[in-house]
Amino acid sequence: MSGTYQFSRGVQNGTIGGNSILATWAAPNALIQQALGRPLSAGAATKSVNLIQAGTEYGTNNLNQLDLRASKRFTIDRYHVRFDFDLYNVFNSNWPFAVTNTFSTAPSSGWLRPTNVLQSRFFKIGGQFDF
Repeated sequence: MSGTYQFSRGVQNGTIGGNSILATWAAPNALIQQALGRPLSAGAATKSVNLIQAGTEYGTNNLNQLDLRASKRFTIDRYHVRFDFDLYNVFNSNWPFAVTNTFSTAPSSGWLRPTNVLQSRFFKIGGQFDF
């Protein structure tokens, strides 16, 4: 018998902050022009603004994953047979590997919508025959 337990805090975002929640907002030039009193340079239509600093907000999406293995070996004369049974993601959580970080005030906003989740619970049966 063997097992592996893995705990990871937050969701993966591939940035310096590691496993944290991000919110990037594309601020329109019209809004920035009101605040600055001038338009964006180089005729840009939007400016990307980080609303949440990386590494400060982790949310409640923590990974708790348990994988188990049972293996039995038999010897018959000079032959060895091993049977394996592996069970992955025993807790069957739908933990998000990554979420959408683009923030928007639009009704169709996808902010924090999962883009990739942990695979479902599954098992594998295997064996080995040595002669």
